[in-house]
Amino acid sequence: MGKSTLFNRLTRSRKALVDDQPGVTRDRLYGVTTSFGRRALVVDTGGLSSSTGVLDTAIREQVDHVIDEADALLFLTDARSGSTVDEIEIATKKCVFFSSGDTSFQDSD
Repeated sequence: MGKSTLFNRLTRSRKALVDDQPGVTRDRLYGVTTSFGRRALVVDTGGLSSSTGVLDTAIREQVDHVIDEADALLFLTDARSGSTVDEIEIATKKCVFFSSGDTSFQDSD
């Protein structure tokens, strides 16, 4: 499950565009979830990238904005590659929960 799929499930909506191809989300998307009688603001963003292209830099600015305003973060990571240096750096500054995304893949052997 990707970030946008999780966003849609938490907010019980179809606001976030979901695609098998990564990199579809570019802007921040806000929604509300209610669980155990508590409401929380949920934000979908593009993924963190170490690339320095114009689009990647703009997405990183969106992600940084959300990080600055968040009380807690949920990183949805690829279990095959583990946490990135950026994620670990952010985790030293915020309350962070890590979750691995869909790990279903076929071995090429």
